[in-house]
Amino acid sequence: MKVQKYLFVVSVVLLALSACTQSEESVSKKESDANLIAGLLALNQANILAAGAASSANASLNAYIEVAGSWNSFTGNQTTKGGDVYISSDSNRKGSWDDNSIPNGFSTTRIIQEFDNSKNTLYYLQTVDAAFNASRFGKFVWTDMSNNTFYFCEIVFGQSSLAAAKASTATADSSKLTTTGCAGFAWSRSERQ
Repeated sequence: MKVQKYLFVVSVVLLALSACTQSEESVSKKESDANLIAGLLALNQANILAAGAASSANASLNAYIEVAGSWNSFTGNQTTKGGDVYISSDSNRKGSWDDNSIPNGFSTTRIIQEFDNSKNTLYYLQTVDAAFNASRFGKFVWTDMSNNTFYFCEIVFGQSSLAAAKASTATADSSKLTTTGCAGFAWSRSERQ
């Protein structure tokens, strides 16, 4: 029901904005462009709210990655901050996973190729300027969120293609989050900023 209300409001706003450009009054190009941008932003917000409503009804239908946001990331001993992680996606199920590592002083962006919230999995392509595994594919897995915290593991990396990353048989063990569950290492813990 909420989605229908938002779509109705957006429709009314768009109708009102279009009526402004059809009146006898002269509307400047700048004002017309501003009205168009406002309408598009309202429509985009309605799409985001609709996706959120669908998400609460059935998480597997969510077009946006469930771990989107800004995170403090802790590695190894789980108490020392390793850096910041920024995760985003769009309605086309694409996005980015950005790491800013404090101890190593480097940043890297992974372009999300696809993800599945129901399996807590995403596949990415490392950017060409990455410090490690440039232009290579990999896979992240993560745990379900609890108290604005989740754990993630980069279980596959350095693959020459998306198909190779998907074909990997590497697995992560979430019962060993703080020890060896991520290819012999601890999983990284992320807390919402």
